[in-house]
Amino acid sequence: MPTTPSELAILRARAAHLAQRIEPEVVASTDVLVFMLAGERYAVPAATLREVVMLTQRVPLPGATVPVVGLTLWRGALLRLVDIRAMLGLPMTSLNDLARVLVMESATSTIGLLVDEVLEMRAIDVSQLEEPARGTVRHTDLIVGVTKDVVAVLSAERLLDLDP
Repeated sequence: MPTTPSELAILRARAAHLAQRIEPEVVASTDVLVFMLAGERYAVPAATLREVVMLTQRVPLPGATVPVVGLTLWRGALLRLVDIRAMLGLPMTSLNDLARVLVMESATSTIGLLVDEVLEMRAIDVSQLEEPARGTVRHTDLIVGVTKDVVAVLSAERLLDLDP
């Protein structure tokens, strides 16, 4: 029990300091799906991802321009297949057993993004994204940023707005 006014003042100051609210640091993070495309790692926001499916059939679409490479049947409807390798300056490769279609959806558009392999779902800190290196990608507007471990995060809005 404090006996002097100075001891009481010290205890009150300590109590006031301990009673202060400590605001947690707000980190803007978002969940993304990381995938491989021509040997490089890319990611798309999980919020626009509807489903990941195996590519069972692909029908060419006559007259379609890059990046549209054809159509497939998905849940009873035709799904436009998009391959963005050429837009990113990546070499075209053949599809293998690990190839998947990322079904992405917005209020106005649904596409099937062809990828080589799905790796993981993870959260990224949006404030830590770095600018993509200029001159390495033809359509830099597709890339939002690059993580410290070199995963290029793609713009879901831009992908969903690609002209057929």
